[in-house]
Amino acid sequence: MAMLPNGVTNGAMGLSEVEEEVLLKQSLPLISDNMVECYDRNFLTEMVKMDIRWDKIPDESDIIAMREWSQVGYHEYNRVPQCKATRSSVPVETQSVPVQYGEDGKFNIRIYDPIDSQAKNLRPALVMFHGGGWVQGSPTSDEDLATFFASDLRTVVFGIDYRLAPEHNLRVIHEDCYQALNWVVTNCPRYRADSSRLGLWGCSAGGHLAATVAMRDAQEYKPSRIRQVNLTVPATCHFQAMTGPLLETFLLKHGQNNQQHFQQSMINILKHLYGKFTMKLAILRRTLTSSNLRSRSSPADCSE
Repeated sequence: MAMLPNGVTNGAMGLSEVEEEVLLKQSLPLISDNMVECYDRNFLTEMVKMDIRWDKIPDESDIIAMREWSQVGYHEYNRVPQCKATRSSVPVETQSVPVQYGEDGKFNIRIYDPIDSQAKNLRPALVMFHGGGWVQGSPTSDEDLATFFASDLRTVVFGIDYRLAPEHNLRVIHEDCYQALNWVVTNCPRYRADSSRLGLWGCSAGGHLAATVAMRDAQEYKPSRIRQVNLTVPATCHFQAMTGPLLETFLLKHGQNNQQHFQQSMINILKHLYGKFTMKLAILRRTLTSSNLRSRSSPADCSE
């Protein structure tokens, strides 16, 4: 039984050893002294149910290994949503459709179509952006959740298989996602979907992409074509944009030198993929250490 700060034990807090391991592996504090880092007990409970084999997960800086794990190892876990269905389940058909735009824009959309013989009206549409730190993942990462959404909400789900970094910069990734929205709006009639009832969903990096797509659509269309945006643990706050209590908490936990550590960590990740391409690495180094990391006025203008 581990001894925590102030002489408190995890047993006294009601934490099991497995729950404590989840906290440690997720870099969450055993005791939260501020509202920013206060964990959700339900989060712990659900993580424990997954029985994650932490020793099998590659180092995050090894992008190639992480991509392989996300396609194989990650799918070994039980990722079926544990929430209660509100409707009877219906079969969901899946298909992948290639999308092209411009001179070299190319990505796929994975479509989840609920088969409901009782449905007579158009169905709502849901566009999903997967997570993975912009460098890994695919729509199949959220396959169980997308299938659940399609069945329970009787909605046509469009999972966007956008291109990944660092092979493609963030502007390309954002453009893929925005063009995916355009494609969905145009093709809604093909899938008996109602483009006037269109929502976005994104998790982590996908939450960031959903947010920027929604912001851009609100700028380009009056009113916006999007009726709902659901962001799950979105990556929407860079530490350089933090102010007030949030910044104070970050500096207290991570120190003043975290910016240099962040930049070097990103450079190490890029080295792993670019290797001998020293010129590209030098350009990327200048990009990471310049003001380009700061917030920009345009949601699409996020990366050099």
